Amino acid sequence: DISLPSLQQRQRAIMGEDERVFPWGNTFDQSRCNTRENGLLMTTVVNRYPDGVSPYGVYDLAGNVWEWCSDSVVEDEPQQDENDESVPVQKALVHGGAFVSLYNRCHVATYYPLPLNTAFASIGFRIICNGLPK
Repeated sequence: DISLPSLQQRQRAIMGEDERVFPWGNTFDQSRCNTRENGLLMTTVVNRYPDGVSPYGVYDLAGNVWEWCSDSVVEDEPQQDENDESVPVQKALVHGGAFVSLYNRCHVATYYPLPLNTAFASIGFRIICNGLPK
């Protein structure tokens, strides 16, 4: 069974047992992730920042690309559809910051709801496997 991780699963992978705010600890370090501070302004390959790995061995949980979470929300402010009727806007959460983000956007508590049809070079996804493969 594969899926997108939930926000809670991503946060747990970052925080570990000691409740850290970045995968490597509580102080930002631009040498451990791909953010605007590095000046690359493009994505990098997984494991380019081995010192930024999480306590559970997960790479790139801070920076590189915002990642979609399985959590969804419905916005309070509906939009008008083609028939001029109000329709709720369903959104999903992105988390983790990106290569265009300042470091404070990569904090474990920072996430944003975006419309499901949002597409940018700075947004990606990862999948998780629930249980062991058969």
